[in-house]
Amino acid sequence: ENSAEIGALSIYAIPDNGVRSFVGHVGAGQTARLQFRLSSPGAYRFVAETLGGGERASNEVFVAPGETVEWDINSNIAAIT
Repeated sequence: ENSAEIGALSIYAIPDNGVRSFVGHVGAGQTARLQFRLSSPGAYRFVAETLGGGERASNEVFVAPGETVEWDINSNIAAIT
């Protein structure tokens, strides 16, 4: 979920190796369901980047194939659901 104050965001997944992958966009004030392909199971962080270049990074979560990550950008908490 993205609060209207933050603005539109580009979302990236970053595994332990540090090579980030684009996941998708979330508009201001919107909730989005995005999918990405795991490079491998492991620890990931998610980064939301604003049009102006600001970033917000999630806590680290361990992701395995088939799992769903829910990231509330407003509270900045990512969890497996």
